[in-house]
Amino acid sequence: MLAIDLVLAATLVAVTAAFWFLPGMVAQTISFGVRIPPAYQSDIAVRAATRGFRLRLALSALISLALLLLIARPSVTLIAPQLLLLALFFANYLVAHRQVLRAKQAGHWFVGLHQGAAAATAPDLGQGAFPWLYLLPALLLIALTAVVGALRYPALPAQIAVHFNLSGQPNRYASKSWGSALFPLWVELVVTSLLVALSYFTWRSPRQLDPAHPEASLQRSWRFRTGMIRLLLLLVAAVNLTLLASGLLSWGLLPPALPVHLGIVLVPLLAAVAVVLISYRMGQEGVRLPSAEGPDTGLVARDDDRLWKGGLVYFNPQDPAIIVAKRFGIGWTFNFGRWQAWLLIPAIAAVVLALRLLVR
Repeated sequence: MLAIDLVLAATLVAVTAAFWFLPGMVAQTISFGVRIPPAYQSDIAVRAATRGFRLRLALSALISLALLLLIARPSVTLIAPQLLLLALFFANYLVAHRQVLRAKQAGHWFVGLHQGAAAATAPDLGQGAFPWLYLLPALLLIALTAVVGALRYPALPAQIAVHFNLSGQPNRYASKSWGSALFPLWVELVVTSLLVALSYFTWRSPRQLDPAHPEASLQRSWRFRTGMIRLLLLLVAAVNLTLLASGLLSWGLLPPALPVHLGIVLVPLLAAVAVVLISYRMGQEGVRLPSAEGPDTGLVARDDDRLWKGGLVYFNPQDPAIIVAKRFGIGWTFNFGRWQAWLLIPAIAAVVLALRLLVR
């Protein structure tokens, strides 16, 4: 179990490191989900909130690592410390968010400033075509899974291993059927379809630009989105590779050994680490990428905190965009003021339920 514990501990450390750098990955007009004028990025309240956030994050990591060492049951050890770290992270974020918001309101930071907004809604302003070529590895892995699974199906026993413990040994079986035997293939198809659809609509979603330097922020945004979409499509390939390996394990083509199980876990983990590192290099919407700023328009981004609940949940029925850039961290979120976004929740739940029924 030492190898599994080391992987779990490394995962906690990696997640903590990713959380540590989140405050510096957004634009200077955002601090812990609060809209602020750029001049207040170095305000004492913002610096204090950042220091407190990182101190509490370090303590949360230590608590989670201690829990990992204390819990003896493998099934609990796998998820409890990670869930605890995630819960403490969100509580920690909300404390920092509230600190910055109170300082902003008390100091009237936006009084006397010229507020504005800038957005580019056209989907073809110099970014080129959607990078479909980066989807090819994921599609090839889906095809390979389908071919190997179909060829192996006649030789499979009446009961198929569909779940394995931390040592790689099967601990749950299902009756042989095309649904249970090719379960990795169905998951590949669902995950690939979902992430590709989200990537495509994200690619075409409106850009939230810096009104002080709209042209420069537009170019950075395109570079960021191009890089992130490529990374996401390659991440899909890593997930599909993991699912193919799990299928080979279930079909008896790979030995149920600990090294195999660790390899299945490490492939998507290493891919996710690469995504985090490259994301940090670019920053949210490319704010860390170099570019020629050009003349300053004299505008600051408008104070729109009322549209963001806790700085995390975007709710604006007047905004036609369904997908928008996050205000904390890297990536995108939904506009929950649009009814289309709410349809995704039961749709995803229905897909998950359908997948579960396949292995009964």
